[in-house]
Order: sequence, then C-alpha cells, then structure tokens
Amino acid sequence: MDFQEFNKAYEKILLTADSQKAMQLLTLLNKGGFNVSADKVVILKWIALDRLSDREILELFQNYFKEGLELEFYDLKDQVRNKFLTSVPESKRDDYKKEILKAISNNQQKISSQNYLTGNNQSVANSIGVWLKDYLVFGGAEPLTNIKELEFYKSNKNWGLLNNQQREQLRLMFNLVEWLKHSNFSLRGDSEPAFLNYDGEYYGIIDGRVYKAKDLIDDLSLSYFAQISGNQSNALPKTSFSINPQILRSRYQEILKQLLPANGVAKKPASHEPEVLLNQLNNDLALRDAGAVVADLENLIQLKGLLKLLKSKNFSSDFIIYLEAHLGMGLEDQATRLSPESLSLFLQFLLINKLQLSLEQSAVIGLYLANVLAKQNQREFLPIAYCDLSSNTFKWREVIGENGKLKFK
Repeated sequence: MDFQEFNKAYEKILLTADSQKAMQLLTLLNKGGFNVSADKVVILKWIALDRLSDREILELFQNYFKEGLELEFYDLKDQVRNKFLTSVPESKRDDYKKEILKAISNNQQKISSQNYLTGNNQSVANSIGVWLKDYLVFGGAEPLTNIKELEFYKSNKNWGLLNNQQREQLRLMFNLVEWLKHSNFSLRGDSEPAFLNYDGEYYGIIDGRVYKAKDLIDDLSLSYFAQISGNQSNALPKTSFSINPQILRSRYQEILKQLLPANGVAKKPASHEPEVLLNQLNNDLALRDAGAVVADLENLIQLKGLLKLLKSKNFSSDFIIYLEAHLGMGLEDQATRLSPESLSLFLQFLLINKLQLSLEQSAVIGLYLANVLAKQNQREFLPIAYCDLSSNTFKWREVIGENGKLKFK
C-alpha cells in the first residue's frame, strides 16, 4: 500500500467507522514504511478502540479524548461497550470503568480557549478534566435526570460562554460518564441491553430504561429490536426515537453486500453432504472467504447439520478453549449441545476469531442466519443477534455461564 492508497483507505474509514479496517491500518503503520501525522494515528485508534489494549485506551482518554468527541459517524459510548463485551471480564468491568473516569478527570485538553471560572471564582484552564469534576460534584453517584442535567447547565456560568459544538462535545462526554459511573451489575450501568417477555410482549432494558420492542425491518421482521415506542403504557418512559427504519434496512443490506458477493445473498455450494460441507467450511475459513463461509453455514442449516458442526473435530477443541477464555469457566458439555446460546458463541468463534470479521459484521451474519433458522420454524434462535436502536448498530446478545449452563444475560 502506498501513501495515496493509505489516504483513500483512511478517508473511507472516517465515513464507515470500521474498527477492523482501522486496526489493519494501525498494524501497517507499526510495521513502518511511511509516516503519517500523529492526528491520523489518534483517530484510527479511536475507531479501533475495541481492539486496543487497556493501557492504550486509558492513554486515549487521558491525552486525546477531545479527538474522540469530535469524530463524526462514530458512537463513542457504543465503542466502549464493545470493548467491555469482547475483552473485559465481567468481574473487572467496574474497576475498569473507574480507571477510565480517572483518566478523563486527568485530561488537560481544552474545551475552550477561555478560562473556566470555578465556584470560588478561581480562573483555571477550561479543560475536559475540570468540566468532569464539576459535573460529578453536581450530580454525585445518582443518575442525572434530564431536568437535573439542565439545572447543571443553567447553574454553571461557563456553559453560556461555549459554542454549540463545544456544548455537544460535553454532552457526549456526560452521556458516557453516566454509564461509566454506574456498576456493570446495575441496570443503568450494564454493558449489554437485556430483554424480557411480559404478557407476550418483548421489552428491552437499555441504560436502566424499559423500551417496547417492535418488528421493524422486512427481512428482519422475525427478530427483536430494542425500539422506543411512541405508544407505550404509563409504566414506560414517554420518549421518541429519531432513527428511520429505512436507514436500518439499508445498513443491514449494505453490510451483507460487503460480505456476500451475490447482492447480499449467500451463494450455494455444489455439495449437499454435511461431512463434505464441514471440510469445505474449514477450507473457506482458512481462505477468509466470507461469502463461501456463510453459504456453508446456510446449507448446513438447511441440511439440519448444526449439531454435527458443533461436534466436528475440525472446530470442537478450539471452540472449547474459546469458551473457557470467553466465559472464564470450562463448559465442555455445553459446547456440543445445540442451543441458541451455544450456537451464538460458536458463530462468534467462527466469524470473529476465525474469519476475523468485525463485531458488527459478524452480528449481521448472525441475524441473517437466525432468520434462515426462523423460516424453518426454529424461532428459538432469533434472540442471538439484534439491532440496537440506541446506537443504530447490530450486536450479539451477551451469553454467560451460570450453574454449569449457558444462558443469555
């Protein structure tokens, strides 16, 4: 890749916020060959946030948080959540949240060139760290309601001196802070939206709020979506969502078309023998041919060969090791039992670890395959992946190990 090709790839990543491709460019830069500005390296690191080490992430928050707040087409809070879900053990998530908050409080980057006037009329640098400290003093440990947040803005004499862009950056920061300051074991601070069924209706719990779930997208109409409904009961928050279902449908199809060659539809392999397909799947994974891999998986579903897939000697040993690393416990007997939870983890193992797709790309494939299963009257597999309307991204539902069994959190 020459310098011109690098710049083209960089500009595309700015529009798509593709974590995997950002990490590929960072890896290329680490190998040397040509130099780029430090600003571009920082931006690539923010986009590849969920793939960085804990130390690198803390450095970003302490020294380069402003660049992350300025990024367009980028959901900072969702990226941090992805990091927690993919590589931070549940038992360590609260401690890591505190480390991030500490790093932000030590950030000396200026929000504005004008000085910040403290409560005792002391003039200090108008930095990210200063704003955070005043925000936490005002709000304390309790969740900050919309009314309380407005009170903070009105009572802070420095707020009126900021322009709209600076205010929006601080709002983004405070939104993330509200999640970081709550325990991962609380509804408000949980890393993953939870789903519940009440009287036949599905609801999602996101950031401590309960939202009614609705079917939104033609091809995805069998899947559950976390959507804020305008016709909720009095027990649910009265809020509206600005996301257009057509945008989600287009995004889903766009990601599929990137991965599958035939207009977003998996191509059909010649063989219809499960054993042959299992060997073919192994070869296609080695070649990193996403279209062929999805075709192999779809044909295995059609031939009712998923249980053979879980028990295949080509994958079972590595999958057991993956389960132990992912869940922090050995669940060898669960690895070869076909269930929505085991299939979800197995698909993540194949698509992310083996095929090296991004988290969202793999979730879109998971959603595609879940609908293939649903059309065969296997609706129990529908909850494995979903579209999170709070961030307009596709995700896997989190699976945990409890009492020797796999279960959705």
